[in-house]
Amino acid sequence: SWTPFHADVFRSYSWSTNICGRKRWLVCYPGEEELLKDRHGRLPYDVIAAELEDVQLYPHASRARRPFEIIQEAGDTIFIPSGWHHQVENLEDTISINHNWGNACNVDIMWKKLQADFEEVKSEISDCREMEGFHKQCQIILKAHSGMDYHEMLQFLITIGLKRCTALGDLLLPSPPSTTEHTLQGSKAEKCQNFEKEYERLRERLDHTTPARLTKSSSELLLSGGLIFELLCLLPVLDSLLKSVPFLNVGALSEKHHGGVLRDTAARLCVVGLKIFEDALQNRIDLKIDLSSYLSLSY
Repeated sequence: SWTPFHADVFRSYSWSTNICGRKRWLVCYPGEEELLKDRHGRLPYDVIAAELEDVQLYPHASRARRPFEIIQEAGDTIFIPSGWHHQVENLEDTISINHNWGNACNVDIMWKKLQADFEEVKSEISDCREMEGFHKQCQIILKAHSGMDYHEMLQFLITIGLKRCTALGDLLLPSPPSTTEHTLQGSKAEKCQNFEKEYERLRERLDHTTPARLTKSSSELLLSGGLIFELLCLLPVLDSLLKSVPFLNVGALSEKHHGGVLRDTAARLCVVGLKIFEDALQNRIDLKIDLSSYLSLSY
């Protein structure tokens, strides 16, 4: 059995561990897949098929570098970076464990992929552009095609952002600590209510915090730095997504509001955290990052 040439879902990272058996991986460098598309813009199923030599069908394939080959033995683990196209063949009976995930380093790639898929959907049904609810219909097709629509991407960012904000708040700010484990439980109405309460606690703590007077241990600074990095990567994606939601129905307006609250709170937490870093490092490095455009905006 084999898996045709592809990049993983949502442009996620992936790892695959062989429990037993052997696999043959063919992996292309990022960008090479564009040269391997046929004249209709479609990727080949088999990246080393003889038909790729047909310059009428695959006009640019001859310029592509040959994919590099990896033979995966039992006990080996393969890591595939975000967006790297590959195909896999089981050379014998094989059992493997696979996992896909995203993080701060590829959330922007995930968002760009979803945007590209949305534009493709709009192009395919452009003859229906004047119909009522066109954008909503595009989102329905997008979810069926890509496994996620813009609304679910917003929910994903809100869930991740809330956890990162509360964790960073607990590291940087005076007590009381957060109660995130309860915030994401219960019905939708209960989640919305808990979300508002959690961010209100964070805002109150931020309003009564003087960053210069906070001293942190090295371990707290290290953990805070990781969380700040994640939020700084999430902020521009969240901003772009919030500007792309005119199609959201009434039921999604609470998520749009929560996304705006998250954006403001995350930016404020980053300002506090960066100030603490600046003081801790005695201004030995330049930590000036412009977050003004993310503060106090309404959606």
